[in-house]
Amino acid sequence: MTQTNNTADRILLVALDRFMSRGIRDTSIADIAVQAGTARLTVYRHFGNKKELVRRICIMIASLFEVPGREDSPSYRETLDARLRCVRRALATVPRGRLFSCLDEIREFFPDVYYHFRNSLEASCDALISQALTAAGRDAALCDSPNSAVFSSVCRAASVGLLDRKELLRTEVSLVDVFDIVTNILRHGILEN
Repeated sequence: MTQTNNTADRILLVALDRFMSRGIRDTSIADIAVQAGTARLTVYRHFGNKKELVRRICIMIASLFEVPGREDSPSYRETLDARLRCVRRALATVPRGRLFSCLDEIREFFPDVYYHFRNSLEASCDALISQALTAAGRDAALCDSPNSAVFSSVCRAASVGLLDRKELLRTEVSLVDVFDIVTNILRHGILEN
């Protein structure tokens, strides 16, 4: 990685940490620059404005869900478990904090960024569910009567739908907490015991 990328990455990680702990509204570019050990002008040179910084953080987080599946695994359980472990490890790197509160601020201040982020999560969720259903079907391991459309909708609502739940705004639920719950739904909702 070049020095420029190191600086940009450091700024992104500091911004994410500050947003999660203080919120987007209460975090200034100057705060981020000081914590990143750089000048405010450097932050602007890399990102232009706060909206672009938020957009890049959303892209970074959404990319954590895009782990390619292994087609050569001998069973659906290995295929699914390997993907889920990979995603969970990646999500554990996101600092714990006011996730839902931050997402609400993004929806309020930068709605186009929020909806792009949400659509990316839906696409990743759909891809994971599709791979799980395909792998389980290949191994004849599906429950007797799973309706894949209903199951996909429930999983999407249980994961991406949480972004719109106002009662979660004041919680410090981590992405790993959400992921673990959705993972249990996925594992126990369609697969044989």
